[in-house]
Amino acid sequence: MIIIISLPFAAGPVKIFNVESPSMEPTINKGSYVFVMKQPSYSLGDIITFKSSQSTLIVTHRIVKIEKIFNTIFITTKGDSNEYPDSNLVSLNEILGKVVFSIPYLGTCVSFIFSYRIISLTFYAPLGFIAGKLLKDLYFLSN
Repeated sequence: MIIIISLPFAAGPVKIFNVESPSMEPTINKGSYVFVMKQPSYSLGDIITFKSSQSTLIVTHRIVKIEKIFNTIFITTKGDSNEYPDSNLVSLNEILGKVVFSIPYLGTCVSFIFSYRIISLTFYAPLGFIAGKLLKDLYFLSN
């Protein structure tokens, strides 16, 4: 589950993503929310979120190399816990923004709260209780 929320901030819109893999640990833990903002430029060491043109995945990794190929800037990224850099180069138009901060494990908490079991407990259990009470009251009224 990737959650994308846009918030208006003074410096521009912030997008929020749920980190679903441990590739950036220990810097950003799996299950964290990252808050991402578009930047006018990016530097070595920045942690960016991008949508790969090679797949439908949205990835958050660190910039390890910036190069110009035929007048186009390409970025090489790598997850902090990955042994090797990513094989696909990232173009500037694929970058969704720079991670400006993260909240550890918030994504895990939100996913748990909205999971089927919790929704069942918080919605269907009270609904069942109310229905049972109504049926009980109707039974006693009819006798």
